[in-house]
Amino acid sequence: MLVLSKTEYHKDFLRFGQIIKQLKPLYDNGTLEKIHLNSLLRQFMGTLPNASNINNWTGKISKEALNVYSTQDKFNINCEHEYPKQIIIPLLFTDYYEQAIDPVELEILYFSTFGNFNLVTQQENLRLITHQHPDRFTTPEESYKRAKIELVDCSSCRDILFTNTKPWFKHPLIENIKLINYDRTIS
Repeated sequence: MLVLSKTEYHKDFLRFGQIIKQLKPLYDNGTLEKIHLNSLLRQFMGTLPNASNINNWTGKISKEALNVYSTQDKFNINCEHEYPKQIIIPLLFTDYYEQAIDPVELEILYFSTFGNFNLVTQQENLRLITHQHPDRFTTPEESYKRAKIELVDCSSCRDILFTNTKPWFKHPLIENIKLINYDRTIS
């Protein structure tokens, strides 16, 4: 089992777990409408580590995003979470409740599963939204398949994609990369 030391995010996970624990009775008996509860928790989840933490990147990028990244001067690539928040929140009150109320377990769950993201274009991200609705979502892989998004492994490009700020850079895996106005939009 992975054991994490108290990270800079430990307090955030502790607080989030406490909120889940306090709201569980309301979630279970329907006192608070689930839509309002989900909205509240989605806002709080926004304070958890996101795309600025590249350790959550799966190493996968869509073929379309890789093409855009390699050929265009200006572009936006979205850090698209495999598990959307509207899927995660109900799971934290049900299947993963015990992990959700333990800050260390919640942190492990977040960094191993729920916080993971892939890189896609904005257009692909919009296509994914319809396939990540709670009524349709089964697995991240199935969502990408339905949205006709093909992911490729580019984990060896991690340093280039996240830390390179040179206007022109050549790499054996990706040729003629222009990094002008690169914006990692979080979705």
